[in-house]
Amino acid sequence: SPERAQKMFTETDCTGILVARGGLGNPWLGRDIEWCIAHKRQPKKRSLRTRIAMLTKHLTYIERYKEAKPRSKVGFMRKVALWYLKDFPTARRIRERICGIASYERLVELGETLGSRFGESKQ
Repeated sequence: SPERAQKMFTETDCTGILVARGGLGNPWLGRDIEWCIAHKRQPKKRSLRTRIAMLTKHLTYIERYKEAKPRSKVGFMRKVALWYLKDFPTARRIRERICGIASYERLVELGETLGSRFGESKQ
């Protein structure tokens, strides 16, 4: 998290950190860490709509460029969707729905439905 990164820099006087899995489903993490260090406070969380828009872009890249059998590709897409759609209302129910989806198109439809349902504005 940006807060943990800031704490690490402050307490250890290190010159760098390894983010690793923290960036899965959160491609803004590097920017958020820089912002947190510069402003000494936590950045705003991304809206669900913003996260879904990035997820859709990520799924499109997987669909277009990942070489795999369709079933394997969709399995990977479900895993990616779970990364992006954590920590929001009714996450458990949504995870269950994601695990039952068998196509790229249905994953994108679910994202659109969620964005509309929660009606958040873009950030």
